[in-house]
Order: sequence, then structure tokens, then C-alpha cells
Amino acid sequence: MAHELSLLERLRRPIDSGRRTTQLDRAALIGSVVNNLRQMLNSRRGHAPAQMDLGIPAPCEIVATCPDSIARLKRTIIEVVEKYEPRLSDVQVYFVQHENETLMIHYLINGRLVTDPDHEMISFETSFDGAGLIHVDA
Repeated sequence: MAHELSLLERLRRPIDSGRRTTQLDRAALIGSVVNNLRQMLNSRRGHAPAQMDLGIPAPCEIVATCPDSIARLKRTIIEVVEKYEPRLSDVQVYFVQHENETLMIHYLINGRLVTDPDHEMISFETSFDGAGLIHVDA
């Protein structure tokens, strides 16, 4: 089970010796990746002194560069995910337009789990709400 969790998750919840297995828990791994994506995308660029490029620009910066903000945000998401989520490879991000939602921006993040022997593509749905929070679901 330790392979599915990030380092900080393992430090927060030490695993007792009775729960170790040689099997990969894919659901736990995807859940850990979702949590990491949520934390990364809800971080604002320049607010982590140790990693100034961690996160995305603040919503007011994104809106200020309209209409180029959609493509710029897409590139930023790809850069952040490729750098700070090493459990994903072949990262692709697609803008998804919902005509009935005017105050939300949606992206689809696709990637392959590097620990998955099948290297099957998985998708993460992201939505940016009017308050600037990013929701991520697998």
C-alpha cells in the first residue's frame, strides 16, 4: 500500500506491518494523485518560497489575460503536473466547454500512471468555480 501514497501521506499515516502487500491498490493510487492535483492546482504561483513555480496564477491574473487565458492556463497545468506529479506521464490537458455554465472553467487532464503495468490512460475532470477553487475528480 505504501507505493500508492505520496511521501507526505506516508509520513502522516504510517502503515503498520500487517497491511503491507505486493499488490498495487490502483484506487488508492488514483485517490492520492487526485489529492495531489487538488493541492497543486489550488496553490497560487509564487506563494511557496521553496518552489516558486508550484501552483497556478491567481484567478484575477487568469481573467485579466482573456481570451488568451484558456490556452495559457492549459500550458500552466501541463507544466505543473509534469513537474510535481511524477506518478503521471504523457500528460495532456483539454479545455471542455459547457455552454450552460458561464462562471466555471472545465479542463480534462489525461495521463498514464507510471506504476500501472498496462499504462492505461486515466482522466481527471477539473472545474474552476467562480470563487477560484479548483475541484478535481477521477
